[in-house]
Amino acid sequence: MVLVALSFCKIKVIKLNQDEDIPPRNFDYLIFNQYNKWNKDGLVNIKATHSCTLDYGQGYVLLEDIEIPTSFKAIEDDKIRGLKIGQDISTEDYIRKFDDTKCYFIGDVAEYHELLAYTAYFQDKQKNDIIPSLAYNIKNGPKSYESYFYRDDKAYRRPTKYNDNCHKGFSATNFFSSVYYNGIVDESCISNDFSSIPGYGDVYRNTTLADTWAQRNGTAPAIKEECADGSKFKPILKKNQLGIIQMGANLTTLKEVMLTYGPVIATIIRAKEDPYAEKDRLLQNYPGFTTATSSYDQFTKLFYGWDGSNLLFVNYDYKDGKFFNVIGQLNIRKSGTYYDYSGLGLKNIEFDTFVVKFAEFVGSSAAAVRTCLSLITAAVVLPALLLSF
Repeated sequence: MVLVALSFCKIKVIKLNQDEDIPPRNFDYLIFNQYNKWNKDGLVNIKATHSCTLDYGQGYVLLEDIEIPTSFKAIEDDKIRGLKIGQDISTEDYIRKFDDTKCYFIGDVAEYHELLAYTAYFQDKQKNDIIPSLAYNIKNGPKSYESYFYRDDKAYRRPTKYNDNCHKGFSATNFFSSVYYNGIVDESCISNDFSSIPGYGDVYRNTTLADTWAQRNGTAPAIKEECADGSKFKPILKKNQLGIIQMGANLTTLKEVMLTYGPVIATIIRAKEDPYAEKDRLLQNYPGFTTATSSYDQFTKLFYGWDGSNLLFVNYDYKDGKFFNVIGQLNIRKSGTYYDYSGLGLKNIEFDTFVVKFAEFVGSSAAAVRTCLSLITAAVVLPALLLSF
């Protein structure tokens, strides 16, 4: 039986005799992507997938125990709309920037627009007021990688193009590789012009085999690192990575991440799988509304702090032909202890009304414990305990 196993590097392996001995997860371990470098032609050194390296795979950071204040705001309330990223934007300008009828998958990276901008401000509130040029990071990311194939007793490698474009979508790994090595710049320096990306302006269809063959391949050509307005080219956020909070983390971990790294895009779900329990609903409070709305469903927002029992988030609203940011509040109603949530092996973990289903932030993992997670193919039967790691 051929199975896929994980090749671990710099991880202490502990032998266990039964599943019950597996300890619960420590959700204060944050996951950081590590990134490959590429040459002047955009070719990634894919050797990293076959050996251990500091620039590929995943690294882990253990959050320090932090005293959590009653209230905290990574971004001041008046800056949510006061910074350039929070300014009102007309429907026409919004469509011009992120028109998914022209670039079908632009939303893959557009969702990080505000996260990058508000994180930059959090890191340096005196200097960093920016509207990131997503086009810069898309165009100056990696273009290809070396894929391996085998014939008889020899292995061969050849360049294979990435398909980061409007028809095939945009890899978050490649996009944040570009952020990590290139940093980000303001759109006044390099505009958010996506017209050179393959597939831009072509109608996207995906219903027949012919549609699939008609989809565009490849990536956009790289551009010069110079500002169109003649100003000095000064990228920021170099060596920052996309960080991930593990599924199942609770409110304490979410707050510790915001204290350390700033804003977080998080999807949260109620802590108890009971669709009929009124007490487990999430209350979503919006300014200007006299009554709160409630939901049994998952809830995804850009969270930037808390005020007493309310998590604070940035929310888009629309009025009189303009999009604008408002501050929303998510009320935390109850604390409790739950067991074996979704089969994650959670034991006696206390949650605060909800758990994190998925959460991302941007920061540096300089203190990360590196791990090589290269996939290898092994013609062996692996014990079930190993597969459950």
